[in-house]
Amino acid sequence: MCAQKIKNRHKKKNRNANLQRKQINDNIKKIQRRSQKSRNPKNPKNSPRQEKHTSSNRDLAATTERITSERDHLPQTESNTISECDSATPIIIAKTTPEQNPATQVTTELDSAISAGSESTRVDREIPEVKQKRHRRGLVFWVSGIVLVAALVVGSFTLISKLSGQSKEETSQDEGNNDTNDDENEDQDNDGSDQPDDEKDSESNSSGGSDSDASKEPTPQPEPKPNPDQSISPRPDNPAKDPNVTPGSKLVALTFDDGPSAATTPRLLDILKQKGVKVTFFVLGNMAQRSPDILRREVAEGHEVGSHTPYHNQLTKLNFSQVRAEAIEMDRIFTDILGTVPPFTRPPYGSFNQTVKDALAQPLVLWSVDPLDWKYRNAATVRSNVVSATRDGSIILMHDIHASTVDAVAGIIDDLRAQGYEFLTVSELAAAKDQPLLTGWAYYSF
Repeated sequence: MCAQKIKNRHKKKNRNANLQRKQINDNIKKIQRRSQKSRNPKNPKNSPRQEKHTSSNRDLAATTERITSERDHLPQTESNTISECDSATPIIIAKTTPEQNPATQVTTELDSAISAGSESTRVDREIPEVKQKRHRRGLVFWVSGIVLVAALVVGSFTLISKLSGQSKEETSQDEGNNDTNDDENEDQDNDGSDQPDDEKDSESNSSGGSDSDASKEPTPQPEPKPNPDQSISPRPDNPAKDPNVTPGSKLVALTFDDGPSAATTPRLLDILKQKGVKVTFFVLGNMAQRSPDILRREVAEGHEVGSHTPYHNQLTKLNFSQVRAEAIEMDRIFTDILGTVPPFTRPPYGSFNQTVKDALAQPLVLWSVDPLDWKYRNAATVRSNVVSATRDGSIILMHDIHASTVDAVAGIIDDLRAQGYEFLTVSELAAAKDQPLLTGWAYYSF
């Protein structure tokens, strides 16, 4: 009877233990699901915040404490024998296996819950660290980008500064003269097909001949102020005496515009001196001021020097007072350097009208042979063009600012001499042909 009571009591305790174990299992499953959600959020971009994880940890701790308390009150079933009464006969109860033991099962499940809680705690700790790493990577990216942009900006400014410096240096070393700007402006205003001198000068300067880097730009000179009451010095009608030429020989005058050039004119003078030839130079006022010694050398070696105006302006675009002011300015420049005034003028671009004639009050000397040396920049081509077009009494136009033209001069002299030509200055050619140079007249040949 006593054994039966003990069995019934044991069954009752087992039922209670099973109910408690089921409840504990349910609680542990809830904890595991919560921990699983923390470890694997459905949307990584919107993972739970740290506060939610902290709350989960608190719930886990409370549940763990409660489960531990419940485990302590579970019935002990591990005894091999139970003596519940005064009976001398012991009742043998089979030892339960770990799977049948509720306490052992609860302990196992509790350990699983604690492990899940630990995993949740680890995730809670790692989330802020990941955010910090991402923040640091983003910060490094933006700092690197800013440094790269700053380097590009500094490099760009440095390159622009260097290019500007080189441009200024090239401009300062550009030999030419104010013909460059003046002639380019004229090319914009005029087609130039009927003004060969305009085309020559503009293209020769804009294309940058080999002699254009030799001398530096001078300080710009102020334009002369027109004064209609001023008068210019009178020019002799025929300043040259009759030259000593061979009777019946063919005569020609070589003329050179736009100098003097420090890069090329001295070499031209050496060639002319070696060949024993005298020529006429039509100089620009600003170029003469830049190289006054070369201008003095031209006169000292027996060459003739005329005016090509101070700044190579197209005179037909100026009024009477402005043209007169340019003539007075050239008289001043010549007087300062040579002590005399130019005997005649070659108008830039060969452009003149009655107003120009009246304002200059000088003979105007133009040309009959134009080899287009400003265009071809080739010594052989220039030489061929001059020799094929020259006739007795021709005035030949060339430019001493082009190295290719200077290269062609010796061959031109040799070829024309072989054809029986003699070389004179413009004034000598006019005197030899009995044609005095008169004020207001224009001469293309004699």
